[in-house]
Amino acid sequence: MSSGTGSKSSRSVLIVLGLLVLILVAGLGYTYYTLSGEVTAGNSSISTATSQLQSQISSLNSSYQSQIGSLNAQISSYQSQISSLNSQLTSYQSPFLFGLFTFTTSGYHGMFGGNWVYTISGPYANFGANTANSAKVTFLFYSGDNHTGNVLCQTTVILGNITGKSVNELPQTVCNSGTMTVYSSWTWKFATS
Repeated sequence: MSSGTGSKSSRSVLIVLGLLVLILVAGLGYTYYTLSGEVTAGNSSISTATSQLQSQISSLNSSYQSQIGSLNAQISSYQSQISSLNSQLTSYQSPFLFGLFTFTTSGYHGMFGGNWVYTISGPYANFGANTANSAKVTFLFYSGDNHTGNVLCQTTVILGNITGKSVNELPQTVCNSGTMTVYSSWTWKFATS
């Protein structure tokens, strides 16, 4: 009898162990199913987050590309302005002579005829930064309007080297016409070497 009880008890233990294994396997299956669902949900969340991030990155990239294009256009505009300013600066560095001359007239009547004498004076300047070398100014008086007709009188004054950004006074200069014809227009022209 003792051997019959022992085998019942070992069967009971085996049944209990079998039940425990079944419970354990069921628990593991449930845990696996739950974890699998969570992993699937996690993967779905990661996929959604990745999609959202890619969309935001694409939107930011498009926005930045637009801003870069706008900035490149501004840079191009500024480079054009710099080029224009450099050109202006170069022109201001070159000698630029300007005069503000006036004259008075007087007539001379002699035994053999007469003529008009033009006495010229006034300031002149070099607005450029560089020296105007071997400068001279030529004055012309014309019989016609707008510097047309016969040249009644012409005289040239040697000014020499005129430093940049300077103002000087023309020495009193006389131009003798040799005729009694009265001028209608006059002008002057600067020259340098």
